[in-house]
This record gives sequence, structure tokens and C-alpha cells, in this order.
Amino acid sequence: MSSPEEVPQNDAATSVPPHRIAQVRQAQSITLRTVSRRSGVPVRQLRAEEESGGGELTLSALHRWARALDVPVTELLTEPEGGLTDTIAQRARLVRVMKTIEALRAHAESPAMRRIADRLRDQLLEIMPELDEITAWPREGSRRQPHEGGRVVELPYRLDRFEAGSDSLL
Repeated sequence: MSSPEEVPQNDAATSVPPHRIAQVRQAQSITLRTVSRRSGVPVRQLRAEEESGGGELTLSALHRWARALDVPVTELLTEPEGGLTDTIAQRARLVRVMKTIEALRAHAESPAMRRIADRLRDQLLEIMPELDEITAWPREGSRRQPHEGGRVVELPYRLDRFEAGSDSLL
């Protein structure tokens, strides 16, 4: 008779997904909307794949995610001891720096600021040429189609936080 410790747990609620798609995507500051544009797959399907828990993703889906996130498939499957591998963590940091540089370039108020931002961009591209297609941080919320409500619609809204006669939400 086997002890309870030897019995494998197959409960989807307690299992850890066999992929790190969400962790890699968030570390690179890439939205599901961006992945959707890059892969041609609806955001709803991508969200379901990202949150899937028992290995329900096909190899072709993992490959599609790897292409959209510009990482090797193995980075989505393995669970290194310290979280993200050094390569992916470094790339995620450089992507965030490039997004900031692109925002500086787009909103430079003087030619001197633009030249500094251009020089920073050129130096960063010398280190990692594949960052050439990275765009600036969005200035405002992402644009949605009229029929899309976004994640904020899914969040509960508590009316008991309003005080009578107060304009504050706090």
C-alpha cells in the first residue's frame, strides 16, 4: 500500500503550469494584445492558453508563443532555480530600456534631447540588434474596438467605498 506522499497529484487547481509563458511575457512587458497582433490569435484564446494548467498546450501553440515573445521554446518550458534564465532576464531589462528610449525619442522637446535619445538607441542596438522593432511605452491605455471592454470590466466594483457627498474613491 502506498503512502499519500507517493500518490501523484493530478488536481488542476493545485498543479503548476508546465510552461512559463505568463512569467516571460510579463518580464518583457509585452501585453497580450501585442502577442495577439504578432501571432494573429485572439486575446481571449491567448489568455486561456497562458493560464492553462495541466499541459493542455500543443507544441505548435508553444512555438507560436515563442515566436511572438522572441524566445526559444525551451525558455517557455523550463523552470530554472532562480526564476527567469539570465539570458531572458537580461533581454527583458534591455526591452524595457529600449521602450523608455523610444518614448524619449518620440516626445523629445528639443533637438539636443532627440540626439541624446538617438545615441542611446544606437548604442543599445549595438548590444542587441533585435531590439530595432521595439516601440515606445504607450502614453495612454491601449486602443480597443468599441465592443471590447478590457480587463477592467471583469473587476468587481464596490459601491460601499463611496461616502455620501464625497468625490473621492478612497
